[in-house]
Amino acid sequence: MDEREHYPSNPDIEETRDGALQRFRIHTDSEGNLVDITLQNSSSERRGSSTGGAILGSHSPDDDFHITPFTPREFWPEAELGRIQQLSAETISALFPEDIKELNLNRARDEIARLDYASYRYFLRDFENMNTRRHELPPEAIEMTMERGFALAKERQFKETALWEFCIDIDQAIQLNRDFNRQKPSDRSSTDKAFLSLQNLYAKYPEQADNYWEVMGQNGQTIEPNLLLDGISKMDYRPDVSDHFKFESLHALNYLLAFSNYRSALLKKLDFDRADNFGQTGHWLELIRSIYYTSQDWAFSEDKVPAQIIPTLKNAVKQQKGSYLLNRRAGQLLEEFQGRGRERVGYAVAFEISPGQLAAYRPDGRLALLSPEQRAVAEQLIESRRTLDEQMRPPQELIDAAVKQGDDYVEWTPPPELQHQWREWRQQYQKFLDSIAALTPLDVRAFSMGIKSEATKDGDQSMQDIRDFEYLMTPVMRAQIEKDFGIQLATLSLPEQYYFLKFVKTRNMQNAGLVQLFAWRFGRDGLRTFLSLEHDQDMGDKILDLADKYDEADIKLIFQKYGEIVDASTHLREYLRDIFHKDIQYSEGAVEKIIERLLQRGRDLLIKYADSHVDSESITKELELYRADILLFADTFRTLRATGKLSEEQLWFRDITDTELTTKSFDELIDSDKAIMRQMFVENRERDGYPTKLIEATRQKFESYLDNPEGQFYLLTHNGEIVAFVRFAPDQSTKRVHVDSLNVRPQIRQSSLGSALLKATLDHYSADGYIIDGEAYTKNPMLKHYLSDFGFHQVGEPYTYPGTEELFVKLERLPEVKVETTSASSEKPPVSPRPKRAQTKRGASGKFFRPQ
Repeated sequence: MDEREHYPSNPDIEETRDGALQRFRIHTDSEGNLVDITLQNSSSERRGSSTGGAILGSHSPDDDFHITPFTPREFWPEAELGRIQQLSAETISALFPEDIKELNLNRARDEIARLDYASYRYFLRDFENMNTRRHELPPEAIEMTMERGFALAKERQFKETALWEFCIDIDQAIQLNRDFNRQKPSDRSSTDKAFLSLQNLYAKYPEQADNYWEVMGQNGQTIEPNLLLDGISKMDYRPDVSDHFKFESLHALNYLLAFSNYRSALLKKLDFDRADNFGQTGHWLELIRSIYYTSQDWAFSEDKVPAQIIPTLKNAVKQQKGSYLLNRRAGQLLEEFQGRGRERVGYAVAFEISPGQLAAYRPDGRLALLSPEQRAVAEQLIESRRTLDEQMRPPQELIDAAVKQGDDYVEWTPPPELQHQWREWRQQYQKFLDSIAALTPLDVRAFSMGIKSEATKDGDQSMQDIRDFEYLMTPVMRAQIEKDFGIQLATLSLPEQYYFLKFVKTRNMQNAGLVQLFAWRFGRDGLRTFLSLEHDQDMGDKILDLADKYDEADIKLIFQKYGEIVDASTHLREYLRDIFHKDIQYSEGAVEKIIERLLQRGRDLLIKYADSHVDSESITKELELYRADILLFADTFRTLRATGKLSEEQLWFRDITDTELTTKSFDELIDSDKAIMRQMFVENRERDGYPTKLIEATRQKFESYLDNPEGQFYLLTHNGEIVAFVRFAPDQSTKRVHVDSLNVRPQIRQSSLGSALLKATLDHYSADGYIIDGEAYTKNPMLKHYLSDFGFHQVGEPYTYPGTEELFVKLERLPEVKVETTSASSEKPPVSPRPKRAQTKRGASGKFFRPQ
């Protein structure tokens, strides 16, 4: 799917009457060539378009919107006046005792609750007459006063005009004179407290709060600058806050920036130095963008906004201050403000955020991951949108004529049936938006799997991570990153994109530049390797060491293999859902443990090559055994077996998809089988520290087994690949069987698969009455387990292995001995003569995980 479409970044185009003349804006490049043409929306053009995030002013009210002028209060009926005055006086008395410290909030709440519409209006007049005493009230008192007014307005269902007047009454009663002198920064005026109360009351009284803010926002200069800016920012993030409120906030700020103290407070929000303030700074950058365009059309601030903002952005870009991402965004905005054109990159309904996963932006600017069902709806909407856009495009001759004349728009009346289809599309699109849910802290926890420090974050920090991630996902940010790093972000998994966010939030331009060079040199696999380990400084250094130590082809092969391991961890839950033929219960802790072990194997792979130098031929040969699907299978088996889940369910090898326990005689082993078995045999002994002479002597004996008709190999395979094997040579006449050459893939040692295979085969022969004998190197780490866990006992004294100076011991297990078995160790192995042949084609990939 084409991720990015050249639609206006705010697709909210106003509906029009059938047959109405439409204005289409023409977009040209610096040389005057036609780039695109879009339906002009007068209100959105006036305010500037959104970048897809939670941006203030993302919608506007109707063009004919206005506030009815304040009208004098009505006269109260004489018969009611006494009751009204008494209720008001008693409420004022409760709110304003002689010493404010004696204020009883419960009593005040009760008195306020007694006020009806008429007495509340009279009370507001008395409240206004309290003058400077109002600032003594605690925030709770201000809030309960406002809430009563909102509740009465909601209860009476005022017509809009009356409600606006009512809110003006509340606003004028709450506001303190502008010359109020704050004795210290912690002091709050009653207006400050009313603004805080408005934020608290919004969820319960959205319509009343919107109308109140229309009035209060026009007198924002009575609110402390930082309190106002922080409050507007918080309200802009909230999904329950209306677009109308955000639009009014935008114009309130546009007006307030005419005052130096508000300009200074806003510019201080552009904190390019602190990584922990990344989200807020990014949010204010987008807010400033909206203010900039608003100031051009609603010049309350008399162009002081651009005059103050542009030097600040220039300074940040010139000094390369702050995180890479914020610095790049500042540069983009600077280009826009200097007349090089607005950024118009946007998403059409939905976009591919990661392989196989679509995402979309909700009306409140929040990011949502789409379910498979929602994906189908989004794809249909995208296709129908493309068709409609093409059909509603003005005739080419009109466009050519407008471009030739230097016009920046062309007027054309689309057929009524097309406008009708457009309205139907908008209805379907709105229904789709209502069906999608925003990201949650649980989603972030899934993204951050593998970063232990993330698991301890509190709710507020998780929400900030969501907002930061949403900012990274905005069209302009993704486009810039893809340009700088030479990758498509949609090819990275969501966890990897989360790691990328961790990187760009904390790295300055210089450090980011090093990784950009790394990405351009080694591509997607190199970048994702670096990112997934970036939070470990030591590992980051080792990755950079790899780049200097090996040829580019070898490094790419190493990074590709590491990438396959990371991919396996991201597909774990799907794998667990499909890998077993029976229902196996497992905990979330087990899932995290599997992921941790799998990623550790990837780390070990990188460390191995970083700490030593391996020739190119050996790298290729060794990496053949690093099958990500085999590693995933092994760590899943080990973890679930250790937690007791497999033993409780009595899982057999045959219950695991694409897993087989087969027997093969020497003549049934194909060359690829023998090659892998030889490699496993030698590498295991090298890892166990066998002397060179002993490795060679035991290897020669193993080679003889591969051509010896006496005996058979038991092979445990997964996805057609040999995972472990052991050799048994039975003698029917003596009822003895010799066991040797137990080997597991070196990359999955300690997975319990070798033990499970050995126990299954030992118990099979013991059940048939065989005495089992073998031998073991005295320095073999498995010797103690043979004696303690597998029922063997030592026979005689140690002896010297032929051709070496190393000591071995003979072992024996009697037929009456039966080892307590768990899960797959209870598997009864197949017996001769002709077992089912395993799939042994090299490079076979699993059903549930396919290496890249």
